[in-house]
Amino acid sequence: MIFTDNFNTVVIESRTGTSAPTPASARLTELAVIAAVTPGVSYGDVSTMIRRAGQAIVLTYHQDSAPSPVTGKVTAQSVEGYEFFRNVRTVTLTLAGPVGADKR
Repeated sequence: MIFTDNFNTVVIESRTGTSAPTPASARLTELAVIAAVTPGVSYGDVSTMIRRAGQAIVLTYHQDSAPSPVTGKVTAQSVEGYEFFRNVRTVTLTLAGPVGADKR
């Protein structure tokens, strides 16, 4: 499922697997897959975090957006990906938005 507005995007994906992802497996496999298919990737960090749904593997990195269909402009995006695992199913929530847009 993909939700998008301007350069902000939320992606929800689900897949089956035999074991829970770890920070090490995310570094070796997930980031490599992302870099292979996504333009302008610069690596960030891989860590763990506790959320209401349980422990998550968190991947943070930067990527280029798809070009705007109107202007052709590409925007640098900050990305956070959360991977949750339960009962042989991994659900990934990916949040992307323009670099610097989050004024926490």
